[in-house]
Amino acid sequence: MTHLHAIIQLLSQKRRLVLDFEATTQEMLSCPIEQIEALLSERGRLIMEADGTDDAIELLLDQSDRSGALKDALSGRANRGALDTDLGAVYDAAAAVRAIISRILEAELQLTYRLESEQARLLDSIKDTNRGLSARAARFSPAPTRRSGQIAKA
Repeated sequence: MTHLHAIIQLLSQKRRLVLDFEATTQEMLSCPIEQIEALLSERGRLIMEADGTDDAIELLLDQSDRSGALKDALSGRANRGALDTDLGAVYDAAAAVRAIISRILEAELQLTYRLESEQARLLDSIKDTNRGLSARAARFSPAPTRRSGQIAKA
C-alpha cells in the first residue's frame, strides 16, 4: 500500500508541475516577444522536474507486486468502476494529469501559430529594412553609363 500512496503523492507533484507548465505556456501566448526565451527555459526546467517524477513512479512500479494493475490505472486503460479505492485514487490522479496535458497540447498549437506569425513579421521587417538600405545605397553608387560605341573605336 505504501507504493500506492507514494505514487499518488508523485502524481500530485506532477500535477502541480504540469499546471505550472500550462500557466507558462499561456503566458507565452500573450507576453512580449522578448520574454519568450526566458519562458521557454522555465518550461524546460518544469519538464525536467516532471520527468523526474515519472522516473520515481517507474521505480515504484518496478518494486510493486501490483505493477500491472498500477500501469493500467496510470495509463487510463483500467475500468474505473472495477478498481478498488486505492487504485481508483491512482486512476483519478493520473487522469487529472492527462486532462491538463490535453489542454497544453491545444495551447501548444496556438503557441506555434504565434511564433510562426512573429517569425513572419520579423522577416518582413528585415526585408523592408533591406529594401530601404538598398534604395539609399543606390543613390550613392555611380550610375552605369552606356558607351556602346567606345568598344568599336578602341
